[in-house]
Amino acid sequence: MDRRRLRGNLGELTRRRAASPLYYFRWLVPQHAWLCMPGDKLYRAGNQALGKSTAALAEIIWRATGTHPHYPTPPPPIQIIVCSLNQAQSISIQGKFFDLLPAGALAEDCEYNPKTGFGANRPLTTFACGSTIRWVTDDQGPRSVAGATVDVVLVDEPCSPEMMRELRKRLLVRGGTLLMSLTPINGPVEHIREAVETGLIPEVHAELTVENLRHADDGTIRTLADGTLCDEAWIAEMWRKEPASWAGITLNGLWEVRPEGAWFAPIWDTSKHVSDRARLDGETRWHLGIDYAAADRPQGLVAVLALVEAGRSESGHAVESVIVEDMVSLPGTATVTMFAQDILRMLARNGIQWRHLRTVYGDNPVQGRHEYKGNYDLTRRLAHELKIAQNGLSPRVMGAKEKMRGGSRDTGCRYLYEAMASGRLVVRSRCGPLVEAIETWDYTAQHPAKDRIDALRYALKDYIFPLGRVNFATVRVA
Repeated sequence: MDRRRLRGNLGELTRRRAASPLYYFRWLVPQHAWLCMPGDKLYRAGNQALGKSTAALAEIIWRATGTHPHYPTPPPPIQIIVCSLNQAQSISIQGKFFDLLPAGALAEDCEYNPKTGFGANRPLTTFACGSTIRWVTDDQGPRSVAGATVDVVLVDEPCSPEMMRELRKRLLVRGGTLLMSLTPINGPVEHIREAVETGLIPEVHAELTVENLRHADDGTIRTLADGTLCDEAWIAEMWRKEPASWAGITLNGLWEVRPEGAWFAPIWDTSKHVSDRARLDGETRWHLGIDYAAADRPQGLVAVLALVEAGRSESGHAVESVIVEDMVSLPGTATVTMFAQDILRMLARNGIQWRHLRTVYGDNPVQGRHEYKGNYDLTRRLAHELKIAQNGLSPRVMGAKEKMRGGSRDTGCRYLYEAMASGRLVVRSRCGPLVEAIETWDYTAQHPAKDRIDALRYALKDYIFPLGRVNFATVRVA
């Protein structure tokens, strides 16, 4: 075959793949097994490698268009609801869905935008055959789907029991199908686990093994886009990078893994992560995180001051580089006035004023022995010390847990773990109480070091839960 003809054939294949992506998709063994299951079903696996969302989106495309290759489904038009955890996840999964669509599948007036998905408000996908998909989030609550009657519901990642109950009701009239794809983290899973263990919903559970990373058609092992072979060595590297107390969930999709020992121990190295010579080049921002705890905590009032710089990783992804410059750590018996005074002294010794802070996030208030300790009380004391009106304090002390749902601690700790593992987080030696917390915290809420870890998470909230990502660089140690 001459080169011209070969190029023509390759070009035609590329065109056909772009027109019908799912037709040419090579499914992994557990994906294929799940796609061949009729009725209600759950695909449970770890993050990324085993393609939970991809399989689930293929299922709803086939059902919406009446083209399921493995078993008969009701003919279109049908109505579908896809429920994600939050708006950011919903927009992400809408992008994956759009990339899998065959050419001409959508109605002419159905528009997709990479930034807003299929609509900023009440996103709706309309197919040429008349089928529709409503995209909702667990954050919106059960009322967002109340009154709907649909044929299929897809829950991508864990949702609340209340949302699950409402979604099931939407299927009753038409005897519809419940589809689920998830990793049991960042949300409540006990109600889902109970449904599986009682036989209410069948599942395919895929652990991260070479056998599960083989293609169902010819048994070859999956290869990543960069050419990496997903073999035993690759799996071992994934386990090395993952926090030990989470790995069973995030890699093998287990329902629960209990922490053992110091949580950051596998990647924390004092010789690398504690430095007074580290520096950040370029534009930086100051952030303050505050935690309040009850009087019985020996270090229950904590403020962590972090300096953050923008840049990009070698792969082009936005990342943050962090230097924890300073901290205040007082016993829970200390007063709010003492805490406010120490925070202002900390800022002064770092050569900055309150107005130089980009964000300040504080924990929920607690009742002390003689006074409340919370953002309102701290703001009042700070304003008094600064001799300004209380409403003149800028930036304001915002609630660290506002608009946060279950799983925020997991997400924040994963962020810290990955930042440490990639050398993007450094702590100054004067932050001894924080260093001790990182070296000893066992991931439990009862551990005395938890408050210091929480304050660090709050300082970095805008990067852990970004609304609009900026570009970030790496910490350099002279």
